Amino acid sequence: MAEPRRRAILSCLARSERPVGEIVESLGLEQPSVSKHLRVLLEVGLVHVRRDGRRMLYRTNAEADHLLLMFLTVGQLFIGTNIGRE
Repeated sequence: MAEPRRRAILSCLARSERPVGEIVESLGLEQPSVSKHLRVLLEVGLVHVRRDGRRMLYRTNAEADHLLLMFLTVGQLFIGTNIGRE
């Protein structure tokens, strides 16, 4: 999750299920970029998508959110304990 735009998309989706257009508007990113990042997040299982008529609605995967939070927490602890060790 080193990509800041993917983290921003996940944060946006954590609030509610949204179509691509709302994510684009909320984050001020270009639509092709958001779609690319959503595709990656779908492939790794961090996001789910469902069709509602012509719209595709995206939401975070609650099970994966828990694992991601653990990963980020451990990563922050690791980074914090290794600052200055070179």
